[in-house]
Amino acid sequence: MELLRHPAFGVGLLLLVLGVGNWSVAHGKLAEYTDSLSIRDTPSVGSIEEFKELDARTNAELLRPFRHGVGAYAMANVKPDFYKVVQTGGQLFSFIGVALVLFASASVWRRSRTVIVPSPH
Repeated sequence: MELLRHPAFGVGLLLLVLGVGNWSVAHGKLAEYTDSLSIRDTPSVGSIEEFKELDARTNAELLRPFRHGVGAYAMANVKPDFYKVVQTGGQLFSFIGVALVLFASASVWRRSRTVIVPSPH
């Protein structure tokens, strides 16, 4: 019962639950996005010499969304990047939570193992 009253145990347990939840949800979402990206096959376009109508002006127009960071490709990478951050944070919270629970357990165990010797007076 003394372990439940230790402040590090409560904080560690909270961080552990929060971290495992974030870790598992992000892992599932990343697997979902990885599966959806692997389904999309990019067709082979061939050599650039086949496209004689491309010049500097059309190249600039086609590449403009990629330079500005907007468009379907940039937006498709935002969610997987977000879930990678959530997964890393979940792992960090989980490890800190485990460390705090172990610290509280060791502290309570050490305190219970110390024998109080009565003074001779």
